Amino acid sequence: MEVLISRRKQIDPIILEACKQFDARIFVETIKGEFSNFPDSRYNQKRVVYPIWYINLVILCGFFCGCNTIEEIAEYALLQQSWFKELLNKSYPPPSYSTLWWFLVRTQPEALKQYFVKWFVKIPNQLKDQLLALDPRLSSLQK
Repeated sequence: MEVLISRRKQIDPIILEACKQFDARIFVETIKGEFSNFPDSRYNQKRVVYPIWYINLVILCGFFCGCNTIEEIAEYALLQQSWFKELLNKSYPPPSYSTLWWFLVRTQPEALKQYFVKWFVKIPNQLKDQLLALDPRLSSLQK
């Protein structure tokens, strides 16, 4: 997983070290599998640029790399555009702040929480251990 290099803050060295061992392909496959049928509240499905799982992937990657705001996640997506393209073997334009904001505003928080918990419980233990190393706040989901 690539790490956000922000003009505003430094990334924790523990996260940098954990990212070296992280298996991003398994991470992507678990996101695709679990979030493909996520309730999509976006209007006019014919004009939607991003699959619902991709937006969740960008948000989760940003979160695990230290992003705390929608603006930071949008910046992360822009900075890591080539990494996402290489990882997915497909190119999506980086989602903008407004795309991420509208997605999060229209998404029911409880539905998002349920999908995150359901996803985290189902991921392979090796990946789970890697994610816990990236963000110890997730250890509460282990219970």
